[in-house]
Amino acid sequence: MSPRLRTVLRWLPRVGGIAFALFLALFAFDVFEGEATPMERAIGLGIHLLPNFALLALVAVAWKRPWVGALGFGVLALAYVAIAREHPTWIALIAGPLVLVAAFYALAARLRA
Repeated sequence: MSPRLRTVLRWLPRVGGIAFALFLALFAFDVFEGEATPMERAIGLGIHLLPNFALLALVAVAWKRPWVGALGFGVLALAYVAIAREHPTWIALIAGPLVLVAAFYALAARLRA
């Protein structure tokens, strides 16, 4: 395997995890709809961004241990499927990228070994 491909495969899960966290952050902007005080909006935004902080923490832990990223993102995908069973489009939109990032981390862990 070429060194360039190894580099891409090493960075792909990290970039994918951060990109997914940024994508998920877009859903937090719904707190700006409706009537609310600035303090209520700030609290709502913080609450909506908690999953993003958890994802970024997972990416940080998996930075040196890709198997943790594979396991963590895989578990998150399964948990989301269990929670959102009645909404298949939501599952495809949220759990699909989680599975993809988990697969990238698994590949990176395999290349690292």
